[in-house]
Amino acid sequence: MGPAFSKHDGSGMVTFMGAENIWVPMEHHEYSDTATIGNPLRASKEKGEKYFAKAGRALANFLEEVKKFDIVVPDEKRLFTNRA
Repeated sequence: MGPAFSKHDGSGMVTFMGAENIWVPMEHHEYSDTATIGNPLRASKEKGEKYFAKAGRALANFLEEVKKFDIVVPDEKRLFTNRA
């Protein structure tokens, strides 16, 4: 993309003019020679377990909220005839 842009992580955001404000999704190999993001040497078993537990709680809480959605199933006449 050139020297006016930089990318610091795996998000789709690119920094331009000092602000991370442009969405340009890329594959990892397009901005990292090693295909990794961050420093894997900072990882530990304890950090992984802590992250797994926190992510698991977040997913469980999300699913509990989704269960509260008022879902209405349309009748059988809804055939989506305009779709492939």
